[in-house]
Amino acid sequence: MKDISKGYKQYSKELVESWDEDLINWKKREEGEGDFFINILKKNNVKTVLDISLGTGYDSIKLIKTGFIVKSCDGNKEMINKAIENADKHKVRLDVKQCEWSKLVENYNEKFDAIICLGNSFTHLFSEKDRESVINQIYFLLNNNGVLVIDQRNYDYLLSHDYKSKHKYYYCGNNIKIDIIYRSNNLIKIKYTKKGNGFFTLDLYPIRIEEMKSLIKKVGFGSIKTYGDFEENFDLDNTDFIQHIAIK
Repeated sequence: MKDISKGYKQYSKELVESWDEDLINWKKREEGEGDFFINILKKNNVKTVLDISLGTGYDSIKLIKTGFIVKSCDGNKEMINKAIENADKHKVRLDVKQCEWSKLVENYNEKFDAIICLGNSFTHLFSEKDRESVINQIYFLLNNNGVLVIDQRNYDYLLSHDYKSKHKYYYCGNNIKIDIIYRSNNLIKIKYTKKGNGFFTLDLYPIRIEEMKSLIKKVGFGSIKTYGDFEENFDLDNTDFIQHIAIK
């Protein structure tokens, strides 16, 4: 897994400090997604959750406040520090560790009812071998009938057309302009320009919807359901993000 750390190492302290206010906007994100993930977890009788893409803490904090028992990890120390700061503001305590996805099984010796990987995080993996290894580890760490919740940007549309966003779901802030400066089947390079204050870039692997579903099925998940912008019936050409729910 020689390149598995490439994704999280892109997040500098400056980028992390801009993440919530300038790009995400927690309030608008919550309005956009509502209780979609909470309802999915409750429907599947989930009590324990491992959040492997903590980021600045949005998902873990929301689930803890709802009553789930949550453990969290992230490969980036700056993200973890920001998440702890956000958790303090929300008066919750994170059970968190710094952990690369290549070492999930080394870091956790227990099983979970659900594992979540949200915020388009999985597309930081650029190697097919790495992607399969991570999904295999997730499968191993889930209880029987455990739930994998994983999302992705709608790369099918982006590769065939261009970038567009309703700014209603994940990236709801309006202080950053987003441009695609490089696009191929193996790499998307996104430029985020802050209003009047520089820019930063992220490299992402543009995994297509069927590729993701095939990978999840390959490692042994019994069923998988796919949503577009939290809707079961969706128009692929008018969808920003894809959500996959898989059952072990």
